[in-house]
Amino acid sequence: KNFAIDELSELVIETLKILIDGPMSLLARIWKDALKYSSEMRSHGCTLEDYRAKFAIFLRDGDLQPIYRIETWIKIVDKEIHKVTKGKKDYRHGVFLSHQGIKKDAFGNENANTKIMMSQVKYIYNEKLKFRGGKKVPVFFDRHMVPGNNQYIRMLYSVCASDKVMVFLDSEYFSRKWCLIEYFLAKNRGNMMPFLLNKPILPIELPKDVVYREMVAEAEPIKEEVIVELQNHFREKDPNTYTDNY
Repeated sequence: KNFAIDELSELVIETLKILIDGPMSLLARIWKDALKYSSEMRSHGCTLEDYRAKFAIFLRDGDLQPIYRIETWIKIVDKEIHKVTKGKKDYRHGVFLSHQGIKKDAFGNENANTKIMMSQVKYIYNEKLKFRGGKKVPVFFDRHMVPGNNQYIRMLYSVCASDKVMVFLDSEYFSRKWCLIEYFLAKNRGNMMPFLLNKPILPIELPKDVVYREMVAEAEPIKEEVIVELQNHFREKDPNTYTDNY
């Protein structure tokens, strides 16, 4: 059925909310429990690998088929997102940084290493990545989002519309429902650039047609070879088709 763009956008927003609070929330909660119990039961010989094996049995269930169903829903909603965002440059960033959040300790202090790394990546890319003519390539980092209605929905639109989605995968990434939907949207669009942090144990089998970079140091995303790869991509792009928000 054909809808006006505003009506279609409302339907997409409602569908995304259902996906986030339904299957994404369920998968995130199961993996979060696995992280918790593996930590508590380590002294009894139970490892995160053991819990991942049990989680894999659930994912392979022939009747439920959770991953197949999620990916089918994502394909459908992504087609509608494309209609909603088509021609709207405000959603299109050069690079989108997808991460599981800046952690806080028991005293509410932020993990300085994570905060510094993500801020450094954004700063370096803003300085070094240029379109033809010298205009900066916009980089999305959710720490700099402007508060407003449906800001997280706008964030998901940006996942779909941006050229590259850098996914920073650690063992806790899939314990967040927002990370899960960002991951599945980026996987469906084929615009994912994944980085593996600290040899993570992941509950979901990653696509085999994507190049993965193991982060042996926090500077991995700003290595010269990565910057050159990105610069080669953006050099001939039209800057007028991207957001002006950096």
